[in-house]
Amino acid sequence: MFFYLLAYLFLALIRMIIKPVMDLYLTTVQEVISTIRIFYITRGKSVDVKLSSGDERAQMIMEKFDLVKMI
Repeated sequence: MFFYLLAYLFLALIRMIIKPVMDLYLTTVQEVISTIRIFYITRGKSVDVKLSSGDERAQMIMEKFDLVKMI
């Protein structure tokens, strides 16, 4: 029950932050976030990290939270 509530609060917080940009339902926020993919590209000893999503709403969320810098 605790983890369910924690996940719900996390989604509600994300929705509250992105509401000025786009108004989505909680279930839609979850669906959009699930389309974001992280890729690790290795070249020798160096590792590059890339984020990708085919959904425009997910692109806006990645920009709003500046996810590239968080990784």
